Amino acid sequence: MFRQSKTLEIALCGLVLMVVVGFGFQAVNADDDKETMIQLERIAQQSDQSQSNHDSSFPLVYANTPGGITYYDDKLWVVNSFSQRVYAYSTNGTYDADASFSLIYVNDNSKGIAYGDGKFWVAGWNYDIPAFQDRGDNKIYAYNLDGTYNSDASFLLISENDLPFGITYYDDKLWVVDTTANRVYAYSTNGTYDADASFDLTSENTGPTGITYGDGKFWVVEDGFTSGLVEIYAYNLDGTYDADASFDLTSKITNPTGITYYDGKVWIADIDFDDGHTVYIYESDPSLESRVTSIETNLTGLETNMAGLETKITGLETKITNMETILTDIQTMLSSLETIINNLNTRIIALESDTQTPEPDPEPVQTTGVSGKVYTDSNDNGTLDAGESGVSGRSVIAVNLTDQTDVSRTSTDANGDYSFDVVAGGYLIQVEGTNAFAYVTILDGSVLTQNLGL
Repeated sequence: MFRQSKTLEIALCGLVLMVVVGFGFQAVNADDDKETMIQLERIAQQSDQSQSNHDSSFPLVYANTPGGITYYDDKLWVVNSFSQRVYAYSTNGTYDADASFSLIYVNDNSKGIAYGDGKFWVAGWNYDIPAFQDRGDNKIYAYNLDGTYNSDASFLLISENDLPFGITYYDDKLWVVDTTANRVYAYSTNGTYDADASFDLTSENTGPTGITYGDGKFWVVEDGFTSGLVEIYAYNLDGTYDADASFDLTSKITNPTGITYYDGKVWIADIDFDDGHTVYIYESDPSLESRVTSIETNLTGLETNMAGLETKITGLETKITNMETILTDIQTMLSSLETIINNLNTRIIALESDTQTPEPDPEPVQTTGVSGKVYTDSNDNGTLDAGESGVSGRSVIAVNLTDQTDVSRTSTDANGDYSFDVVAGGYLIQVEGTNAFAYVTILDGSVLTQNLGL
């Protein structure tokens, strides 16, 4: 619900208070109570609207015959229906000539303006008023924020949208209200028509002249030419009509041509050739029921936020505890590292101060050799006879008999010969993986020959 932005007379407040006391708390039923509250709000609103003092409204400059209004950058932008110009005003009504800009010549019958997606969008009704005939397709004209025309972003409306009388921007779409089709047409900003998002107006809303989005609803202003009622019709985002949110306008508004929403207020541009063109302001005045619902919603949200905050605090406490554990471990590691460094320093100092003569290197161990041939013992007599050939590529190992360790390993060459050096001692010389082996004792400086027959 909206009301004109001013204070009710004291006598009217007393009257409404008596009505509320006399009727608002009767124990009838929920539906009757709701209807009573709606009627009381209507009475208060109509009484409020009947006042002639409009302190928060402001007149337009003389040449500005409004065709639409929008809000952007703390200014109200009013498009002129006839002079191809957009007039800029501060929200207190001060005219800003420097920010104002002219439209292109063919955009001569503008019927709405909206700001969105970094541009101004002007709905153009392509109609030759002197000749009383259409001149072609209607169009949305796009202008950059400096007032220059953007032909690439501009686009034609579909043929059914033949009398555009208002435009608004919401959810990356442009919503154009048609005063003859009694329908809101939705377009993407590239000009693509969105039939699914478009919706019809209620049958009572027969003369729409402007549309805006705000507070989760579309608001369509009615000029009353057909119905005789100057009214604001509210629609939900799915296009359904919201009768409870709709409201009548003050009798001072006779020919509304544009509507915009900002800061909880509805701003309406009105043509009045006698008293001067004016912007009227209405601000939110929710019912008691909606106020209670809003408070309950806020409290529920607060509880949810508190619960989320408690969870975050608990998580933070856990993280702090883990950090303390990690820091304790790091301190322990640093203490151990410090001890190691101190020990190293002590050893370094001791080594630097040690003047003793180093011990000489030990004498090298004299090695001796063992070699022989791995051959095919054709007559199996254990002796290498003439004509018995060597076997190449066989692995020969020497196993120390004292500790049973494999001390050396080699392979036979192409002739079956092998050799390796070992220290003196007793060994098992064996062709690996076979029964060809021999026990030998190797003396220092001696070279032992040991053939191994397969």
